[in-house]
Amino acid sequence: MKLIKEKAYEFLNKFIEEKLLSSNAAINEALTKGEAVDIFGKNFVLNCWEESTDTGRVVCVELSRKKMIFLSEAYSLGVLLSDGVERKLEQEELWDMGF
Repeated sequence: MKLIKEKAYEFLNKFIEEKLLSSNAAINEALTKGEAVDIFGKNFVLNCWEESTDTGRVVCVELSRKKMIFLSEAYSLGVLLSDGVERKLEQEELWDMGF
């Protein structure tokens, strides 16, 4: 289980670096809903969306999957875009912001 979590966060970090923080990033092109992704042989769903907050815009990236009927798991990271500054947000920071 720990390996899947590590691989999920590796995927999220790579997605953020390539699609949101690179010099040629086009955030609108990165936004996606329900894209199927295979992580270490497990099927996940990728969602990337943008929210407005009082401190700027937040782009959330989430990988989730159903494990059983009532159990699921989700991993998320984000990017805060504010006044030309881009700052990566950890899952706990997103939770604190209400995401």
